[in-house]
Amino acid sequence: MSLLFLAILFTGLFLSVVVMWKGVERHDRRVPTSDSLGRELPPGIVAHWLPVVAVFALSLGFIGYWLLRTTSLDATTALLVAGGTSVVASGVAYLSMTRWILPAARRSPEDPRYALQGVPGTIVADVGALGTGMVAYSANGRTVSLRARSVDGLPLAAGSEVVIDRIEEGIAFVELWSQVEARI
Repeated sequence: MSLLFLAILFTGLFLSVVVMWKGVERHDRRVPTSDSLGRELPPGIVAHWLPVVAVFALSLGFIGYWLLRTTSLDATTALLVAGGTSVVASGVAYLSMTRWILPAARRSPEDPRYALQGVPGTIVADVGALGTGMVAYSANGRTVSLRARSVDGLPLAAGSEVVIDRIEEGIAFVELWSQVEARI
């Protein structure tokens, strides 16, 4: 029975890692995943079940194994105690996610001006001093072109490699990659 509890514990650990890597928010396949600028749109579906199952498996495996190794309880009693505790832990995880974590994340959305910060691009039309030109970058598998302005007001020649700092009113504020690279 100890091996079963260990297997359940490691399954919970694996599911926890999956939740950390992939998150719990999923895109509805019927809705576009990015806007016209290539910025990702917020997901519309939340997979509550995965972290709840991960918490259940972690707690069942850990508590069951611990009870078998440190107490004189038989396997059936250890399973019942661990199962009951795991149901409570899963309920707490579900309530925490639905009543606290997700609502807090929705109240403080990402600033859309900085959604493309750090994306590399190429100047395709000269940017004059304090003027605008054009920058092209790749986002979500397609090439997007935007009006561009230098963050420091200096001119940029076509073909220059740049990095997007922010987008304001449809204008990408860009900086030469060589300047960014020098700071790294």
